[in-house]
Amino acid sequence: MLMLLGLMINLKTFLAVHGFQFLRALISDEYEKLYVVAAKARGISGMTLLWKYPAKHSLGPIINSLGFDLNRIFNELPIVALILMLTESGALLVESLARTNDQQLAGAIIILLTGTIITLNFLTDVLLAVIDPRIRKGVMGGS
Repeated sequence: MLMLLGLMINLKTFLAVHGFQFLRALISDEYEKLYVVAAKARGISGMTLLWKYPAKHSLGPIINSLGFDLNRIFNELPIVALILMLTESGALLVESLARTNDQQLAGAIIILLTGTIITLNFLTDVLLAVIDPRIRKGVMGGS
């Protein structure tokens, strides 16, 4: 069990480092664009420039990939729980379908997983609309 915990911590650390490197590359790419150069010419500098312009545009792909990762986690949760013999939804889902033929329980588990995935998608879309002004104007219908 301790080895599994160590593996999970290593995997999460790798994913976090990869996310930070991806964000750094996006911000450095956005930092050279014309609207940032124009903001520098107007006298905005430092953290104000960073958070007001390139960070807002760079966080969009990170939020999208976070939403995809969370969806993948909840899609694969029953399979991983069954393989690792955890008493989670995976073992309960297989037992309700294969062994006891309890279709109401299986349907309830699938509905809960689907509701969780839909809720996470909605929350990441709302967060993306709050952070990125391009998405916000497209959703709100602004010019």
